[in-house]
Parts: sequence; structure tokens; C-alpha cells
Amino acid sequence: MNRLLLTLPSGAQPRRIARARGFSLVELMVAMVISLLVMLGLVSVMDNVGVVNRAQDGLARLQENGRYAMTRVSQDLRAAAGQHCSNFGVGSSQLGAGGFTYLDRGRAAFAKFYVGGTGAGLVDASGAPFRFGPTFGPTGGYFVSPIFMMLGSECDNGTCDPLPNEAQRGGLFTALPAMGTTAGLRAQGSDVLTLRYLDGDGVRIVGQRNFLQDGVAVQFDLDPATASTLGVAGGRDAVWFTDCSISEIARATQAGSVLTLANNFAASFDNDIMRRMDTRSDARAFNLARDLRVVSYYLQLKNDPNNAARRISSLMRRDVSANPVVQELVEGVERLDFLYGVDDALGRTRYLTAEEVDDMTAADCPPWPTGLTAAEVTGGCGWRAVKNVEVFMLLNTVGDVAVTGDEEFRYSFLNNGNANAAATYEVPSALGTLRNGLPPGRMLRREFRALVSLRDYNY
Repeated sequence: MNRLLLTLPSGAQPRRIARARGFSLVELMVAMVISLLVMLGLVSVMDNVGVVNRAQDGLARLQENGRYAMTRVSQDLRAAAGQHCSNFGVGSSQLGAGGFTYLDRGRAAFAKFYVGGTGAGLVDASGAPFRFGPTFGPTGGYFVSPIFMMLGSECDNGTCDPLPNEAQRGGLFTALPAMGTTAGLRAQGSDVLTLRYLDGDGVRIVGQRNFLQDGVAVQFDLDPATASTLGVAGGRDAVWFTDCSISEIARATQAGSVLTLANNFAASFDNDIMRRMDTRSDARAFNLARDLRVVSYYLQLKNDPNNAARRISSLMRRDVSANPVVQELVEGVERLDFLYGVDDALGRTRYLTAEEVDDMTAADCPPWPTGLTAAEVTGGCGWRAVKNVEVFMLLNTVGDVAVTGDEEFRYSFLNNGNANAAATYEVPSALGTLRNGLPPGRMLRREFRALVSLRDYNY
């Protein structure tokens, strides 16, 4: 058999084929360390991305909550003291001519019966006593004071001034929650605002009978197509009449499309007579207990659904009109403050707290319409001078999403309640406990502000 002989080139050395072998222990340990470092880096990056995403989501939610809360409050504020198609945005003026003084005619409603105390007999849709008048118990017609249409309360950690549910301010049917730091209570250090305004279209008045006849009950002819929607049944039902400029409130009975004044003040001048209406304009009748909205804004605490030991401050809107409802608008509203722009007796515009507005005296307030009694003028005259309201809200992200854990923030009012004149920033950890009594947490905070002009402040 012939053999194939392999020959090497001249000078070449034979080469041994190396056997296959694995990694050494040192090599494996080095590879594992490098892999762990890479994995730790990836985990750190992912964690940082998660923290940033949570912060961004919190800020987005905060921004949306703030925008929505401001929109809801502004909508009600623009309607404050509103009457049907009556939106004169001018202050009362005073003109002197010799020994006479002339005042612009006020648009305050003139009440033909007393709806302010025990025995009035008027109830709201839920059957609760309906109070809409002063406590002095008038025996004749009187102007409804502006303090029944808008009342703010400046609150600290202990109490509010004026109280948000004072009897002489019309009452809120049921009291607001007390202030405190537990779930269900009203948050400390945040203001309260109550507004009243007419809502709905009412029923068109197409004619008036027995005009200016003492001792004869006035009758109104309602639009037959919508008369039944007024919902007036008995002599103790109250009707708010308005003709786009002036208005009166009186008890009335209804038979079909005919509305008859009944059971009002006994004096011959006031009994069931209406002297100020002009049915040639767009005059309408409203069911007072049903169509008068009574809306309050305040902050209330609740338990965090994700942590029972933690509490959240939420913006509440309570409507106690025809369909009483308490609605939680948004979570994370930490502070709520109002400043009221008033035109004083000298025509100056000043921004005051609710307490300062309520303390205004007759010398500070703009002139009142003629025909008011001393009892009607006393107290609350500053609320008639309010022409706009500045709303302040401090919102947080609810969750602890701050990247650094101690994000400083700036709000128009310091944690102690004083105005932040120097526009300084406060550090949550340095505050210890917030004005609402809760711990600061690791939340992001932003301030929201709005200036709302009142269409119907000339009351």
C-alpha cells in the first residue's frame, strides 16, 4: 500500500494541536462582577426613569386638578348674587345737589315677607327650614342684604371670622364640618366661601293685574306653556320676581297660569302688593326654595385609600339647593384663600380678607340705596362693595413623588397665614407641620391664582 507522506517546508517546526479547555475561576469571577455592575447600572437607570416618570405624572395630574378646580370656582363666582338677566357691573354713585342727595337705585331684592326666623314656615326642597333674611324680624318690606348673597370666612387653625354658618347670614341649612386634622373634618387654615344666585330660566310673566291697589292682592299672568314648571303650591311658597333690573320676593299661590300674592306682611302698604315690577320688560318668576342655589367651597380631609394612616386634603363643593349634594372636586388642594376687591366710599379699590370686608363700617362702604333701615345697613355693608374676588389655591401631587424629597415651594400666603410680601420660598421640612395640620411629605406643590369679576356686585 502506498502511503501519503506529508512533508514540511524547510525549516518549519511541527505544531501540536491545542486541546479545548474552559474559563478559569478568575475569569468567571471577573465576568460575573462586570455583569453585576452592568445590571446595577441598568436597574439604577430604570429606577431613576421611574422616579422621573412618577414626578412627571404627579405634575401633570396637579396641573389638570388646578385648572379644573379654578374653573369650577370661577363659574360659581361669576354667578354670585346673580338675578335673571341682571348683570350691571357698576358701583353705586352719590350725587349732591343743594340739600338733596341722589343715589343710584340699588338692585337688592325687596322682600315682602319675613323669611328669616322661626315660624316663617318656608322650607327647601328637602323639607329643611329655609332662612333667607335678617334676624331683627321686620314687620314690613325690607331689602335683602348682600351678606345673604356672598359671604366669605377668613380661617386660621382655630376659628373663622366671620363664622361660615352665622344665623344672621342666611344660614346654610346644615352646618359645615368642624375644623380638625382627622378624616371628615374641614382643613385648618383655609378659607370658606358661600355664594347664592338664581339658577334656571324661571317662568315668563306676561301680564299683571290689580296694579298699585292697596288691600287688593296682585295677580300675575304667567306664560301658559311653562306655568306649571314654577312649582308653587301653597300660600307659604316664596317666589322671586325679577324684571332684569330690580326684584321682589313674596309669597304666592298659583292656579293654572295665574299667580296671586298671599300671606305677606299685614300692613296695608305691603300686604300682597308689588310696586316695583315692570312687566313690559323680560319679567320672570322663580321658585325661591328651588331655584336659589346656595354653594359653599371649603377643604376637607379624608383618608388616603392607599394608606389609611395618611390623610389627603380635597376641595369640596356643597350645593344645598333643590338637590343637596356635597361633591369632592379634586384631591390635593392644600390651601384655599380669597381676597376681595372692594370699592370703598372714596372710590378706591382695595383687596381685603373676608374678616376685613366684614369689619367695614358705614363710613368705609359705598352709599346705600334709599329706603334701607338702620337694622338692614348694620353689619356686612362691605360685601355690597365687592366687585371681584382673587382666588388662591396651593395644590400638591398627593403622592410622595418629589425627586429630592424636600422640594421648596412658594405660595402667596406663608404657612403662618401672613401674606408672602417678600415672595419667599418655604422648605417643607423646616415647616414641620403644615397650616392644615398635616405633615409635609415629599410632594411637589404649585400655586394657582385667578381674578374673577362679579357681574352682579352692585347690590
